[in-house]
Amino acid sequence: MDRKELLAQVTWVGLTTPNRSSRPLFGCIRLAVGRDGHLVVLGTNAEDVAEAHLPCTVPGDDASVAVPKKALLDALKASKGAELVVELDPEPPSGSLTLVDGGSTRRIPGESLLDYSWPSVDWYGEGDEYPAGSVPGAFSMAAVAADPKSPRALLQGVCLCAAGAVASDGWGAIQAPHGVEGIEGDIVLPATAAKAIAGVNPTYMYNTPTHVRFVGPTRLLSVKRLEGKYFSILELVPKTWAGEVTVDGKELLLALKTAVLGQEMPYAVNITRSQSALELSTKEFRAMIPLAGYSGAVPEIAVNGDLVSKLLAALKGRGPVTWCFTTEDKLFQITQEGSSGRAWAMPLQKPNA
Repeated sequence: MDRKELLAQVTWVGLTTPNRSSRPLFGCIRLAVGRDGHLVVLGTNAEDVAEAHLPCTVPGDDASVAVPKKALLDALKASKGAELVVELDPEPPSGSLTLVDGGSTRRIPGESLLDYSWPSVDWYGEGDEYPAGSVPGAFSMAAVAADPKSPRALLQGVCLCAAGAVASDGWGAIQAPHGVEGIEGDIVLPATAAKAIAGVNPTYMYNTPTHVRFVGPTRLLSVKRLEGKYFSILELVPKTWAGEVTVDGKELLLALKTAVLGQEMPYAVNITRSQSALELSTKEFRAMIPLAGYSGAVPEIAVNGDLVSKLLAALKGRGPVTWCFTTEDKLFQITQEGSSGRAWAMPLQKPNA
């Protein structure tokens, strides 16, 4: 079989397996010969399950071997040929896997997993079917605003709903458009699953009470849902804004990143507006960004420059940025030409307060 294709599938499946675990099952990749003439590659972390299928020539009976992820990846990367012969030896108690690359042979001892029951992507029921073609892009954009280390589980996740994908760490938030068509209610999945979901290239997703299964041409992924009802960020967004400014997006992003260099939390950057420019300043830095347009009142506020630059970069727009403000200094919104997403953040204490 094609070596690069096998390496790509093992690498993707490996996204669901921890690099370190006290349980051998979670550090392994399982390779099995399917009845449909495919090599099936599986991985799990107990909550999520990834499965990839590769066409192959299968002599003999069905076979299955589980080998350490790192050993398999190292062996595949060390192989140089375009084609590989993969030999599965399921001989009890642990078996082995052998990669034959031209004149070289690499044997990887298997792990004995007799005490473990290997999960499957369809363990959790069929579920309700929804189109999922637009989900990976929206999920990845919103995931930037989540906090995987938050003690609040829902702030670790991305909420999929009819309005799009939404995520927040409690200070900043992003809404990516293109929601799940026809869905009722919310589905909250860990933001850390973004790369694995994108790798599926899913056509459909199936929603069950505990998991969501994504189905693509050669890959399947089951991701455990986060429990709880996601808070409605959109209800906090004002219907109208007291003022707004429009500036060059590249200049704003560069100024924010420069302003926070050498700073520590909370990466405070003061924001003020003159008649012709938006001023960003700290004790060591000052930048004046010419205004492309403005209207209404723009209060003096302080923002977390690292957070705002992260949100702005996630929008992936290419044109001017419009920054909208409230008179109460409670919330501001950022949009960028060329992006259909929106970002919000809470200001820090007022400058010099």
